[in-house]
Amino acid sequence: MSASLAIALFVNGVALGVLMLPRWFSFSKNQFGNLVIKRCLYVIGIYLFMLNSAIMATLAAKAGITVTEELFRYMWLFGTAGWVAMLMVIIKTLFDLKDMYSTLMFNKRMGKNG
Repeated sequence: MSASLAIALFVNGVALGVLMLPRWFSFSKNQFGNLVIKRCLYVIGIYLFMLNSAIMATLAAKAGITVTEELFRYMWLFGTAGWVAMLMVIIKTLFDLKDMYSTLMFNKRMGKNG
């Protein structure tokens, strides 16, 4: 049973780490690329939680627990949240990139380098 707990803590730690990476690091000097990478890491983190639910369901089945419907419900929930997050990330990123580009062109036109 302790191996199952270690696996659960490890995979959830990895997923939480992926979700926290955008807050800790800047991935590119290009502001457009950095925005896209950070937003994609959020979606990947949500899908990692879906994978974690699948791992937990497999561990529960191997341990002989017959009631695993709740784990499959979590898997469905994280999968749906992943699709919604992906759609929101795409739409919000497109609007944010448009605003960033407009601001960049305005600053370039006005002679500001920042």
